[in-house]
Amino acid sequence: MTFFEAFGYFEVGQHLKSPRVPIWIVCSESHYSVIFSVDQNNINVTGKVFDLLYYDELARQEDDIILTVDPGKYTGKSAKDNKNPVPIDEVIRTKWTQALTSWNGRTVIL
Repeated sequence: MTFFEAFGYFEVGQHLKSPRVPIWIVCSESHYSVIFSVDQNNINVTGKVFDLLYYDELARQEDDIILTVDPGKYTGKSAKDNKNPVPIDEVIRTKWTQALTSWNGRTVIL
């Protein structure tokens, strides 16, 4: 998945957005990172809140970053209209439209 899709530059195919194993490679502006789920069943239920783990090698993170995704709850501006979009949040919304992402008290990685 990619941040560039949020701006309409291109679209990632559905096979890459819906893999058999819930692991996604993320292209976010200048480098790649990974988001994944430890429970494949949760991400396939429409409207259900679920967690994704985010790993970014460049962030030198020591602890897991757990993102809680609530599909259909985001009411803010689109990436195109937002002056300071959060790249990972926008990437998540390319698969789960209008997903509200909580960083659960962690510092948002831009």
